Amino acid sequence: MPFTKQDVVAGLARAADWLTKNPDRHIAGTLARDSYGDSCDPTNPNAQCFCALGRFANEMGVAVPLDTQNPNEEYEPLYSLIGRNAVRSIYRANDGDTLRDAEGRALRSTHCGGKLAGDEGINALKALATRLNYEQDVETEVKWAS
Repeated sequence: MPFTKQDVVAGLARAADWLTKNPDRHIAGTLARDSYGDSCDPTNPNAQCFCALGRFANEMGVAVPLDTQNPNEEYEPLYSLIGRNAVRSIYRANDGDTLRDAEGRALRSTHCGGKLAGDEGINALKALATRLNYEQDVETEVKWAS
Protein backbone atom coordinates (compact mmCIF):
# COMPACT_ATOMS: atom_id res chain seq x y z
CA MET A 1 0.00 0.00 0.00
CA PRO A 2 1.48 3.37 -0.92
CA PHE A 3 1.73 5.95 1.83
CA THR A 4 1.07 9.64 1.45
CA LYS A 5 3.40 12.27 2.83
CA GLN A 6 0.81 12.94 5.54
CA ASP A 7 0.85 9.23 6.49
CA VAL A 8 4.62 9.33 6.89
CA VAL A 9 4.60 12.57 8.90
CA ALA A 10 1.93 11.13 11.19
CA GLY A 11 3.94 7.90 11.60
CA LEU A 12 7.08 9.83 12.53
CA ALA A 13 5.13 11.89 15.07
CA ARG A 14 3.50 8.80 16.60
CA ALA A 15 6.87 7.06 16.88
CA ALA A 16 8.47 10.06 18.59
CA ASP A 17 5.49 10.38 20.94
CA TRP A 18 5.56 6.68 21.90
CA LEU A 19 9.32 6.75 22.58
CA THR A 20 8.93 9.91 24.67
CA LYS A 21 6.21 8.25 26.77
CA ASN A 22 8.15 4.97 27.08
CA PRO A 23 11.82 5.92 27.65
CA ASP A 24 12.54 2.61 29.40
CA ARG A 25 11.59 0.80 26.18
CA HIS A 26 13.73 2.96 23.86
CA ILE A 27 16.74 0.89 22.84
CA ALA A 28 19.80 1.13 20.64
CA GLY A 29 21.67 -1.53 18.70
CA THR A 30 18.71 -3.26 17.05
CA LEU A 31 15.36 -2.22 15.59
CA ALA A 32 13.24 -4.08 18.14
CA ARG A 33 13.40 -6.64 20.92
CA ASP A 34 10.70 -9.06 22.01
CA SER A 35 9.69 -9.97 25.56
CA TYR A 36 12.62 -12.43 25.73
CA GLY A 37 15.13 -9.72 24.78
CA ASP A 38 15.78 -11.17 21.33
CA SER A 39 16.02 -8.98 18.23
CA CYS A 40 12.86 -9.14 16.15
CA ASP A 41 11.03 -7.45 13.32
CA PRO A 42 9.48 -4.21 14.62
CA THR A 43 6.04 -5.33 13.42
CA ASN A 44 6.24 -8.57 15.41
CA PRO A 45 3.31 -8.57 17.87
CA ASN A 46 5.75 -9.63 20.61
CA ALA A 47 8.03 -6.61 20.06
CA GLN A 48 8.34 -4.70 23.34
CA CYS A 49 11.26 -2.28 22.88
CA PHE A 50 12.27 -0.21 19.87
CA CYS A 51 14.93 2.09 18.50
CA ALA A 52 13.73 5.23 16.69
CA LEU A 53 13.63 3.55 13.26
CA GLY A 54 12.08 0.39 14.67
CA ARG A 55 9.25 2.30 16.28
CA PHE A 56 8.65 4.23 13.06
CA ALA A 57 8.47 0.93 11.12
CA ASN A 58 6.03 -0.40 13.75
CA GLU A 59 3.81 2.68 13.49
CA MET A 60 3.75 2.37 9.70
CA GLY A 61 3.17 -1.41 9.78
CA VAL A 62 6.23 -1.96 7.58
CA ALA A 63 8.07 -5.25 8.14
CA VAL A 64 11.87 -5.03 8.20
CA PRO A 65 13.71 -8.34 7.56
CA LEU A 66 16.45 -9.23 10.01
CA ASP A 67 17.98 -12.18 8.16
CA THR A 68 19.60 -10.35 5.27
CA GLN A 69 23.32 -10.76 4.56
CA ASN A 70 23.75 -7.08 3.74
CA PRO A 71 22.90 -4.65 6.58
CA ASN A 72 22.05 -1.94 4.05
CA GLU A 73 19.30 -4.17 2.64
CA GLU A 74 17.78 -4.51 6.12
CA TYR A 75 16.56 -0.93 5.94
CA GLU A 76 15.33 -1.07 2.32
CA PRO A 77 11.62 -0.96 3.33
CA LEU A 78 12.30 2.29 5.22
CA TYR A 79 14.29 3.84 2.34
CA SER A 80 11.13 3.80 0.24
CA LEU A 81 9.26 5.73 2.96
CA ILE A 82 11.69 8.46 3.97
CA GLY A 83 14.77 8.07 1.79
CA ARG A 84 18.22 6.60 2.41
CA ASN A 85 19.77 9.76 3.87
CA ALA A 86 16.95 10.23 6.39
CA VAL A 87 17.20 6.59 7.51
CA ARG A 88 20.96 6.93 8.00
CA SER A 89 20.55 10.20 9.87
CA ILE A 90 17.99 8.77 12.31
CA TYR A 91 20.09 5.62 12.75
CA ARG A 92 23.20 7.65 13.62
CA ALA A 93 21.23 9.90 15.97
CA ASN A 94 19.76 6.93 17.84
CA ASP A 95 22.75 4.54 17.85
CA GLY A 96 25.87 6.62 17.34
CA ASP A 97 28.48 6.01 20.06
CA THR A 98 25.85 4.75 22.48
CA LEU A 99 26.60 2.78 25.63
CA ARG A 100 24.05 0.03 26.31
CA ASP A 101 22.98 -2.02 29.31
CA ALA A 102 22.72 -5.82 29.24
CA GLU A 103 19.27 -5.63 27.61
CA GLY A 104 20.49 -3.31 24.85
CA ARG A 105 18.81 -0.19 26.25
CA ALA A 106 20.59 3.06 25.55
CA LEU A 107 22.33 4.34 28.68
CA ARG A 108 24.26 7.50 27.98
CA SER A 109 25.89 8.78 24.88
CA THR A 110 29.65 9.18 24.85
CA HIS A 111 29.36 12.32 22.71
CA CYS A 112 26.53 14.41 24.15
CA GLY A 113 27.48 15.37 27.69
CA GLY A 114 25.48 12.80 29.63
CA LYS A 115 22.16 13.32 27.84
CA LEU A 116 20.24 10.10 27.29
CA ALA A 117 21.09 8.74 23.86
CA GLY A 118 17.44 8.09 23.11
CA ASP A 119 16.76 11.82 23.00
CA GLU A 120 18.77 12.20 19.79
CA GLY A 121 16.71 9.52 18.01
CA ILE A 122 13.45 11.13 19.11
CA ASN A 123 14.67 14.56 18.03
CA ALA A 124 15.67 13.18 14.62
CA LEU A 125 12.15 11.76 14.10
CA LYS A 126 10.57 15.10 15.05
CA ALA A 127 12.94 17.07 12.84
CA LEU A 128 12.15 14.91 9.81
CA ALA A 129 8.40 15.20 10.44
CA THR A 130 8.75 18.98 10.59
CA ARG A 131 10.87 19.08 7.44
CA LEU A 132 8.39 16.94 5.52
CA ASN A 133 5.63 19.39 6.33
CA TYR A 134 7.54 21.99 4.28
CA GLU A 135 9.10 19.93 1.50
CA GLN A 136 7.58 18.03 -1.41
CA ASP A 137 10.06 15.12 -1.21
CA VAL A 138 12.79 14.04 1.19
CA GLU A 139 14.97 12.89 -1.73
CA THR A 140 14.41 12.46 -5.43
CA GLU A 141 14.15 8.67 -4.94
CA VAL A 142 11.07 9.04 -2.73
CA LYS A 143 7.79 9.12 -4.62
CA TRP A 144 4.71 10.09 -2.65
CA ALA A 145 1.33 8.58 -3.48
CA SER A 146 -1.15 11.00 -4.99
